[in-house]
Amino acid sequence: MLEEVYLIEGMSCAACSSAVERVTRKLEGVERSDVNLTTNKMIIYYDEGKVDRELIMAKVKIVLVTKSKMKTGKRAMNGFLIKPLQS
Repeated sequence: MLEEVYLIEGMSCAACSSAVERVTRKLEGVERSDVNLTTNKMIIYYDEGKVDRELIMAKVKIVLVTKSKMKTGKRAMNGFLIKPLQS
């Protein structure tokens, strides 16, 4: 089981952070995912044999872009930064 911390910039509300948690927790191989809106960080525990970093980051970006469109009526494709932090 791998534990990683990700910086997620661009989340603007609790609905965004909750959506990120929901989407990542549904991924096969993810044991736990916790998002902190105040620090813009996600801690995720996953089996690297079942899911990889690229899929996690892609799913997070998709949900944030979708949420931004729901809030503003526009897609903010480049308004988000998702990257793993070094331990």
